[in-house]
This record gives sequence, C-alpha cells and structure tokens, in this order.
Amino acid sequence: MGSNDQHPPDPTLLNIDTGWWRTIAHVNPQTKDWSLASERVVRWKNREGVEIEGLLLTPAAAREGEPTPLLVLPHGGPDSVSTQAWNTWGQYFAARGFAVLRPNYRGSFGYGFDFYAANRGRLGQVEFMDIESGVDQLIRDGVVDANRMAYAGWSWGGFTTAYTLTHTNRYKAAVVGAGISDTANQYALSDINHGYAAKWEYTGNPWNKPRVFDRASAIRSAVGATTPTLIIHGQNDPRVPFVQGIALYRALTDVGCEVKFLAYPREPHGFREPAHVAHMLSAWARWCQSRVGLAYRDD
Repeated sequence: MGSNDQHPPDPTLLNIDTGWWRTIAHVNPQTKDWSLASERVVRWKNREGVEIEGLLLTPAAAREGEPTPLLVLPHGGPDSVSTQAWNTWGQYFAARGFAVLRPNYRGSFGYGFDFYAANRGRLGQVEFMDIESGVDQLIRDGVVDANRMAYAGWSWGGFTTAYTLTHTNRYKAAVVGAGISDTANQYALSDINHGYAAKWEYTGNPWNKPRVFDRASAIRSAVGATTPTLIIHGQNDPRVPFVQGIALYRALTDVGCEVKFLAYPREPHGFREPAHVAHMLSAWARWCQSRVGLAYRDD
C-alpha cells in the first residue's frame, strides 16, 4: 500500500531494486475533489539540546502569514512513529480549521536506539519536554496562535494528553482518548503493560519503582488542572482498561476542572463500530473547535 499526505493508501506495485512504482487501483477516488491540508516536516531543539522533528498539517484555508489554531496530535505507542503518509484524523481536524502537529518525541521509532530509549524511566516527562518545545517554536515562528491551542490523542497519545493537561494550563481544550492516567493500575490490569514491558518502560514495576510510576501518572498531578477535558473510552478495552478513564474523570471532577466523559459500549482499544467512530470524531471536533473559537462543522 502506498500513500502520501494528499492521497490515501492505494495498492501499489514496487520494484525494490530500481525504485519503480505504479499505483494499480484508486480505492478512494472521491478525495481528488477534496480540499486537503498540506504537510511538511518541522524541526526544533528541546531544552536539552536534542533535535526533535514532527509533521505539521496546514489547513487548505489557512491564510499566509496569519497564525492558525493548533491541535497537537501525538502518536500512540509510545514506541511508534508519525510518518509522511496519509493521516485520516490529521486531515479531518485540519479540514475543521486546525494546524495539526504530529510530533515524533523521544521514544519514537526511526531515530536510532538512544533516541528510542531516552524516555525509559521518564515517561511523560520526556514527551512533555519534547512536544512543548516544538509548540513553543511554532509560536515563535508565528505559525500558530498561542491563544487558540488544543491537545488530543489516543492510547499513548491519550496518556501524553492527560500528562500535559495536568502539567500546563495553556491549552484551551484537551481530548483524552483511551489514555492511561494511573500507571500502577495500568500495570495490574492491562493485557501488555507489565512484566518485561514495564521493566523496559519504567525500569521496574510499581512495587520496586513506585516513584517512577507515580511521576508518570496524571492523577498524581491533577491539582491545579483547568483545561476543559473530554475523555473518550471504550467499555471493553483490554489494552487501556476502562477504569483509566474513570480515574481521570474522578480526579478532574474533584479538583474542579471542566470534564466530560463519553463511554462507548462494546468497544475495545480501537473502535470498530462505524456509528461509534463517527460520533466520537464529531464529539472530539466539537469539543476542540468550540474552545478555540472555530465554527463547528458536522460533516
């Protein structure tokens, strides 16, 4: 399957020796009539002097020289990576007026082992440092409007969102999709985040490294959080159990932060039912657009 930022994945023939390629079918021909966002690589240095890069989608309707509302959309994993390929969610939110930043923070694949291993034992802290440095750079460059920013993500992107909204109040809206808020609870209940996986990510388990787990838990830093937050979670999620959403909802409610919780029956970690996917994305867009002063579009 081959794609780029302007074309969804299509079946493609590729000669790996010569580099010759040819698309053999256009699965989504309707997109040729869409007004799509353009994507470019952006780079910055974090406060430790490490170069970080990401992908920035710019709305087709953006005006040259005019700062644009921003949606930070970090990838999951954390051991994954955002690539220069078609991104459905990115295009969806760009079509609704957002510049969309997909940062490849330390812990991402593709930048060497040291880069990948840099967030071991510092989960949350490293992602926060790397991503916020990039947002700062976009503000300095006049690309995005510092007063019209939202932050959202799914899975580890949801974890990063929860961590961010409990460590800064500069975003006007946050959406935590299937995100971890209590890392010790995640260790006990998730289908993967325990044993050797936890030894890699946290350098131990909650019983011998409690401070490492606490530092990465958004609910431990909830006091002072003010960012209006939408929590989205499937009730049948074995990867990030439903209780993670409940814990964050309770914490934000108790500290007086505006919060709404959408629970979707039957859904696992990745939503499967089309009606739920459509409802979830619509609610996500409405939540963020209304907070940054963008007119809501239900299409």
